[in-house]
Amino acid sequence: MRLGSLTGLLTVFLAVYIEDTYAGTSCCHKTREELKEMISLVSAIEETLTTKMSDLKAGIKEEVSSLATGISSDVDTLTAGISTLTKMVSTLSNAISSIKTDVSDIKAENAGIKRDIAALVKTLNKTNCELTPCENDGTCNETENGYTCQCKSGYTGRNCETDIDECDSSPCQNEGTCIDEVNRYTCKCKAEFAGVNCTITIGRLKTKPIVTNRTLTVGFIHDIAVTCSGHIVATDINTAKIYDRDYTLIKDIGKEFSFVTVTSDDKLAFTTFSSSEIHFYTTDGSFIRNINVTVEGARLTGLTSLSTGELVVCDGKTDRVYIVDQYTGNATPISANGTFETPNYVTINNKGVIIVTDYHGDSVKGLSRTGSVLFRRDVGCSPWCQDRFTGLYSGSRSLGRQYSPAYP
Repeated sequence: MRLGSLTGLLTVFLAVYIEDTYAGTSCCHKTREELKEMISLVSAIEETLTTKMSDLKAGIKEEVSSLATGISSDVDTLTAGISTLTKMVSTLSNAISSIKTDVSDIKAENAGIKRDIAALVKTLNKTNCELTPCENDGTCNETENGYTCQCKSGYTGRNCETDIDECDSSPCQNEGTCIDEVNRYTCKCKAEFAGVNCTITIGRLKTKPIVTNRTLTVGFIHDIAVTCSGHIVATDINTAKIYDRDYTLIKDIGKEFSFVTVTSDDKLAFTTFSSSEIHFYTTDGSFIRNINVTVEGARLTGLTSLSTGELVVCDGKTDRVYIVDQYTGNATPISANGTFETPNYVTINNKGVIIVTDYHGDSVKGLSRTGSVLFRRDVGCSPWCQDRFTGLYSGSRSLGRQYSPAYP
C-alpha cells in the first residue's frame, strides 16, 4: 500500500472520531486545528519516507546492477581462465605424447646401437677372409699382413671388384662393334664380315660346283665343311677327316662324328646323333673342349655358326632348333613346337636366314632369329636329296656334286 493512501485514510478516520467525540463542544474547533497540523506532519513524514524509499530503491538498484556487472565480469574472466587452462592441458597432453614417442624412439635406437655393437664385436673377432672381402666369386687367402684375393677370369682389383674390359684392345676389325662380357667379348660384325674379330670376308655363294671330279678318301660323306684356311672337313658317321686344299689327308680324328661346322673363330664343331655334346677341335684336328647343351636328353644333329659366335643346332629329341652359347652350352629355342617333324641339316645364308631341312617333313624352311618361318620349300624327294637345297650334303663321295643354296 502506498503511503499517500495511508495518510488519507488516517485523516478520514480522525475526522470521524473527532465529530463523534466532540460534537457540540467548544473544543471541537481546536481539535480540528490540531488535526490539520497532525495531518500536515503526517504528510511531511510521508514525503520524507517516500524520498527515503526512492533513494533506497535507487541505491539498491545501483548496488544490484553493480553486483550483476561484477558477477558478469567475473564469469567472463572465469570462462577465459577455463579456456586458457583447457589449452594448457591440451598442450601438456601433446607434450607428454611427444615425450612418450621420443622415449620409444630412444629405446629403439638404443636397441639398434646394441645390435651394431654386438655385430661390430662379432666382426672384430672374425678373420679377414671371414668378412668375405673378395667379390665376384673371388677366392680369399689369409696372409700375415691381411689377405689377398685370387680373382676368377675376367676380374681384377684388390677385391676382384673390377670387370676387365676385353674391348680395350679394340679386337673387332672392319668397323665391327665390340660387346664386353665377363672374361670374353663378342664382335658384332657388319653384314659383309664374319668371324670372332670380323676378319672373315663373306662373299656371295656360288651356284656352280666349286670343284669337280675330286674324290676324298672317305667311305660316305655325311657332312662337309671348309675352313677359312681352305681345309676340307668331312664326316662319314664312323669318323671325321681333315684334308688340305689339294685333298691330301691331314688327319683322321677317329671319332664317330655325324655333323660338322666351322665356327666364327675358325674352329671345328662336331655333333653325333646320340649325344647332347658338342666337340670342338682346331682346324688341324687338335682337341679343344666339349660342352653339353642344356636340353634334356638332346640328340643333336646339324649345326652351323652365327657371326656373333653362337651356334645354331638341330635337336632330334625335341624336334626343335636352338641357338647355343658355344662356351656355356646354354640353349635357347628359336623354332616353335611343331615347326619341324625332324630338323636335320642347317645353314645360314648371307641375309641371316636360318635354313633347315626337315628329315621326315620332306621340306626346307627358312627361319628368322626370332623363329618366324620366312619360307617353306616342299622338295618332294627322299631325305637324302633335301640336303642339296641347304648346300650341306653332297649325296656322293665326289665334291663335284656339292652345290650352294639357291635361296635368297
